[in-house]
Amino acid sequence: MRPDARTGWALGDRATILGTRDGGSTWLHQPSPYTDCALWAVDFADDRTGWAVGTGGTVFATRDGGVTGETQDSGGTDDLIDIHAVDPATAWAVGHRGTVAHTRDGGRTWERRESPTRQNFTAVHFTPDGRTGRVVGRSDTVMTSLDGGTTWQVGTTGTGMSLWNVRTFSERESWIVGDEGTVLSTSDGGATWDQHFYSPEKDAIPVR
Repeated sequence: MRPDARTGWALGDRATILGTRDGGSTWLHQPSPYTDCALWAVDFADDRTGWAVGTGGTVFATRDGGVTGETQDSGGTDDLIDIHAVDPATAWAVGHRGTVAHTRDGGRTWERRESPTRQNFTAVHFTPDGRTGRVVGRSDTVMTSLDGGTTWQVGTTGTGMSLWNVRTFSERESWIVGDEGTVLSTSDGGATWDQHFYSPEKDAIPVR
């Protein structure tokens, strides 16, 4: 969802794209340049410029708020699971087998970054200035960059859990969620991670 809480997009199998302009009251199919892939993530830098990623290295972009889309070459065929749009020119995508790709020219070219791990990545997020970024993935994998993605250091949270999403607010502050209700935060740049225990009652039967 965009900050206006009315504009949003949802993705899925067979390159499905749905959009809403009224806070979810109605959803309309959006045009897609693909037909035979699953789409896993979408992110917008502003109300007009956004990217979506999916299986087989799929990347496509829109520059008119989702009215039309253009295919882009991600430089590989590994599945891309998440994308973060830093600004209308800059975006980062991550995926299977340690894939990290980025663009600094609106997607005209995508560059693959050398990754120190082959773990499957599930999420990426950068600070608004684009300097500090974190990537999380399977088997308690965390990667951090403090120089705009030029170099990356791999680490763990110490939980042993697969990690599914991350938000990076500053060089020192990030939050991560993962398997089995894992909720983690750091205030020292990832040197230590605090656990915020959350135990959802899976498949609970309501008592009447």
